[in-house]
Amino acid sequence: MQLTYIPMATPSIMYPVVTNPCPNGICPSVSDRGTPQRRDSSASTSAASSAKLTFSPSAQRRKQNLARFVQKSNGDPSVKAFAAKAGQLYPQMERMMGAIGLNANNVADTYALWWISAWDAAHGVTGTRPASTYQAVKRQAASAILGSSQFRNATPALKQEMAEALIAQTFFIDGSVEDAKNDPQKLRLVGAAVAKGARRMGVDLSAMKLTPAGFRSGK
Repeated sequence: MQLTYIPMATPSIMYPVVTNPCPNGICPSVSDRGTPQRRDSSASTSAASSAKLTFSPSAQRRKQNLARFVQKSNGDPSVKAFAAKAGQLYPQMERMMGAIGLNANNVADTYALWWISAWDAAHGVTGTRPASTYQAVKRQAASAILGSSQFRNATPALKQEMAEALIAQTFFIDGSVEDAKNDPQKLRLVGAAVAKGARRMGVDLSAMKLTPAGFRSGK
């Protein structure tokens, strides 16, 4: 199923997802170094953070979210097509995420998935990333989201809407990149569209660099 990326629909579908994971151009640190005591403390903090970021999915909420996505996109055909096939597409993404250690019912995990896909598309990267990179970016996303006032009182319904919006946009991005990967000009257009959509959400993908250990400030 081919899904076309729609930059104009991005902010409306993605809202109220946290908009800037690297405020003031500074990306969260992902260092795991430290003493055993610090690592134990970090593990406890990570478990507590994970509980705040996860939710138990509801089929009824998903149905409502899909209807909302279609409405917010002004009935865009690609969003309608995604909604019609969502019963197949979401489980497909859940399996793919599980293979790299991510949880589709965790807002930080789905943000990490979108963040990497968006950055790769904007920079013309068509290869795959190791699971370790997703894990590093997941920790950065968790730090950004938990520090956001938008997320402070997030309900399970809001968490599910955020996660499912991120998954939907990742499908659009990845589908468009796959379709354009053998056409340099088309790939550049897709990348420009993704970068534009991210900027409208407050995320400047050109101001950060993706490394094996996560995102770093700078180009």
